[in-house]
Amino acid sequence: MRAVVDPGVLVSAALSPSGTPAKLIEAARTGQLALVVSALVVAELEDVLGRQRIRARLDAVALDRLRRVLAEAPLVEDPAAEAVSRDPADDYLIALARASTADCVISGDKDLVSLDDLEPPVLTPAQALARLRSELPA
Repeated sequence: MRAVVDPGVLVSAALSPSGTPAKLIEAARTGQLALVVSALVVAELEDVLGRQRIRARLDAVALDRLRRVLAEAPLVEDPAAEAVSRDPADDYLIALARASTADCVISGDKDLVSLDDLEPPVLTPAQALARLRSELPA
């Protein structure tokens, strides 16, 4: 599965090494999930990771794992975004997913998760993990 992962999910992976977002990063590390990464995704991620209240809670091992996985993902050029969601700051994720032919966007953001009949679909981390598990060979 090829996916654009909302930076909020990536931050969650670095905060909680046993949570569902961290399991998605592990799936990316093992090649089961292909991450679509762009300059805007990285910039938003670094902005949030740099905030004192977040930085103080980061798990060093999980953060290192996240950074290694992201460094291995190819960097895709950010396309122009059109208005799709209630929050214009989220529209770049949909545009990136469409331009890169990703299978989905993975997000916990209510403005994105609430979008119905969107192509590609927006999945919560739990939905994405369930889909990955269903794709494993028996």
